[in-house]
Amino acid sequence: MRTAVVFAAFAASVLAVPTNQGCNANNCLRAVRKTNLPEASDTRTADCNSYLSTTVTPATVTETSTIHVIETTHVNADTTTTVDLTVTTTETKKKRDVTVTPTVTPTYATACSGVDAYISACLCIGATGTAITVAAPTTVTTSTIVDSTTTITDFTGTVTATALRLRFTDAVSSFSGAYVASKTISGQSFIVPTTVPASAALVVLQPDQSVTYGDKLLVGKQSTITTDAKYLVFIEPATFDPSIHSAVTCQIAADYKFTCITATFVEFGVYIGSDHKDTLRLFKAGFSYNSNYKGNLHLEAINPYDNSI
Repeated sequence: MRTAVVFAAFAASVLAVPTNQGCNANNCLRAVRKTNLPEASDTRTADCNSYLSTTVTPATVTETSTIHVIETTHVNADTTTTVDLTVTTTETKKKRDVTVTPTVTPTYATACSGVDAYISACLCIGATGTAITVAAPTTVTTSTIVDSTTTITDFTGTVTATALRLRFTDAVSSFSGAYVASKTISGQSFIVPTTVPASAALVVLQPDQSVTYGDKLLVGKQSTITTDAKYLVFIEPATFDPSIHSAVTCQIAADYKFTCITATFVEFGVYIGSDHKDTLRLFKAGFSYNSNYKGNLHLEAINPYDNSI
């Protein structure tokens, strides 16, 4: 039995040969021609045409999507809940075109020694083959973005929180592509950039727009160098002192841009001095960055289970 590819090549070559030249009136040709029965002759010519035809089915295109869903069990309304921000990836796989050709000769052609002899007899009676292309089969799955959410029930209803990691997006900055991490300096938990993905901090944007890291709360503290900046630190919520700390609220835009604000302090920047090198701060809008600072910087929220993390 010949493969589909070999047969297709053979059929293409023999179709170009003029018919009725060098045809041997052997038993195979007589069985195919059947001139003594005109009705049978027409039917067998149609059989030849069908046999010489090929069917080509274009490759199937399959789209698949992968969604990460994380479930979190909570104990009570006061528990800090981790909820994961997820994204969807789509992969398209292609297959080769499939060509189908007949492989079994009719029962009345038993006098033919094989497929080649039957094809030769068909060509002698003027049979022709065609290539039939059918519509490409398509498999489609809908790709969606799903946020895995965990609910916290309290006296006012149901609220949700979102877990994420943060990354710098400024192409002109030396921090481009760096992640946000926590670093203890002089007993305080500062925010610093890191180029080590595994060190990226998993933070939670709470329903009230506050940000937590583990059991600590993100707050602002007045810079001792300039009144136009507040450095960002994580503290125990119970130690919050309004005379020292400023509440920080943050949000995620539709394009995953991550912004924070405390009073009139709205721009991210870092202090590049050696004592608190690269610690993240919030500056007033339009701040003139000098040799001590680098800004205006931007952050984006990313899937905490991103493959690059």
